[in-house]
Amino acid sequence: MGLITPSEIREEVFNYFETGGGKRYYLGLKDFDKNYGIREGSRTDWTGYPASGKTELCLECLWNCSNYYDHKHLVYMPDAGSIAETIAKIFHKITGKRMEKYYFDKDGKHEVFNRATTQEIDRYLPEILHYFKIYKPNPKELITPAKIWNYAEQNQKELGIFGAIVDSWNNLYHDVDGMREDKWLAKNLQHGNTIVERTGLHLHTIVHPKTVKVKDGKVIMPTFHEIKGGSEWGNYGKSIITVHRDRNVDFTDISFEKVKGANIGVRGMTTLHYDVQQAKYYEISNENGGQRRYAEPIEKKQMQLQPNKEFES
Repeated sequence: MGLITPSEIREEVFNYFETGGGKRYYLGLKDFDKNYGIREGSRTDWTGYPASGKTELCLECLWNCSNYYDHKHLVYMPDAGSIAETIAKIFHKITGKRMEKYYFDKDGKHEVFNRATTQEIDRYLPEILHYFKIYKPNPKELITPAKIWNYAEQNQKELGIFGAIVDSWNNLYHDVDGMREDKWLAKNLQHGNTIVERTGLHLHTIVHPKTVKVKDGKVIMPTFHEIKGGSEWGNYGKSIITVHRDRNVDFTDISFEKVKGANIGVRGMTTLHYDVQQAKYYEISNENGGQRRYAEPIEKKQMQLQPNKEFES
């Protein structure tokens, strides 16, 4: 206990001078980047109604970090379905090919014309699991937020992970044990903040709003206030992003509700479009006559996942 001296804080201050509190990573989309980039040592909470695309967008951001910067991520995504379904989502994101024979959109059933082959699945599976470390719980295990975050911290060096994703918060066990829900929530969010500040990890959480609001036949974009315990998410959140897509439109609105950290971005809105076939988001470039602009690294030299014998089992 006591007061900070210049000598003991000098290194930390100069580190902040150099990095702004942590290195920020570009995610490949120019307009999106004006509002947000993933920074080491922080948290991002993603919200939006079911089928809004929040998980898809978060996964794309994580894959771009793996693709551009060799980042690895701890993954716990029970909302995506089984572990095989989670891998299928990531595979589609990376290769542009589906494992499923059919998919359904608002117009009905469609046969997949570019379905993956078994050879392609075998070829990419080891490398997918190299970048996405999928947590496999004991069937009798009750998974709390703290359990996943603590596991990420305890195994950070061994796994070589940059961060972790939980999809979704609502699917976790809330061990309130008689505690008021808002107090429990504040305690857990504070715990997550402590971990990222201590380790440099980046924690992503998918969290669902409570109810769908409709006005004049149109679904209204939710805010973090619609999440159970919304004020606590606002109080302890670092970056909060809402992803919203109405069923009758072909674009996705992204609201950056909270962006905490001077070098991360600013609050605001942007619009993305989703390529169902490739499972990738893109921007409409006014500079190039309304052409699609998919994510690519700053140097314009898109890296592609290349199966490596190092990952083959």
